[in-house]
Amino acid sequence: MRTLTFDSAHIGRVACSLCGKLVRPAKMKRHLIIHTGQKPFECPHCHHRTNRKENLDDHIRRRHTIRKEFVDDH
Repeated sequence: MRTLTFDSAHIGRVACSLCGKLVRPAKMKRHLIIHTGQKPFECPHCHHRTNRKENLDDHIRRRHTIRKEFVDDH
């Protein structure tokens, strides 16, 4: 278990019962997915799965979007 130090950024947060990380109560459900190994967000283009929608959005943007510098303007 890690050592915790408290400052004003920790006010209103609760400790995860599994790792002790201080998390806002509204974010605890999202945090707990880290411990379960669940990856509920699946890429519609391939079999890649992520534990957070933000990570899926990044994956799609990086892996499945044609970037401007590769598009031939001619």
